[in-house]
Amino acid sequence: SAAHYWLGLMAMAAGDFTAALDHFTAVRDAEADRRPSLALADCLTGCCVALANLGRTAEAVEEGERALAVARRLRYQAGAALALTNLAITAYYVGKTSDALGWARQAQRIDRETIPGGVSRVCDNILVLVLIAAGEFGAAQRCGFEALDGSREAGDLQSQAALLTLLGHLDLDAGRLTEAAAHLHRSEER
Repeated sequence: SAAHYWLGLMAMAAGDFTAALDHFTAVRDAEADRRPSLALADCLTGCCVALANLGRTAEAVEEGERALAVARRLRYQAGAALALTNLAITAYYVGKTSDALGWARQAQRIDRETIPGGVSRVCDNILVLVLIAAGEFGAAQRCGFEALDGSREAGDLQSQAALLTLLGHLDLDAGRLTEAAAHLHRSEER
């Protein structure tokens, strides 16, 4: 079970979403007749991400909602946050901005003391992305700068690069070319 989960994560990192789905599905199917577990919640979340990236968004939502239900039943806050965030991304992919924003805001309401910092930063990044998509530029900028400060404190270069890119696009759209160039340049350094 654990081996399939890690192989699924490695396949996703390599961009092989079909292989990732195969690994996550193997765990999901093996866990089907057992009591809900953290492994099941994590693998259902992995299925959601893989399916969304394969364009199978209806199935992705189904798996994401199952992951969320399992995580909530177990009071697994990190699992719930990731499920909500992945549901937000799935909705974003298909242009359902209000749904994406709803999912992302639910993830933000989870007590940050109960989830790892990396999960919290993923939630922040996705919230900024969907705020931009929703046209809530002021909120996106405020959240983006707050999240950027947190990412810097944690030394999370990947999160910093993503946030700087999003902030750069915000600046570009607002006609702040100097600020956009600075953000995009700093994101390339990460």
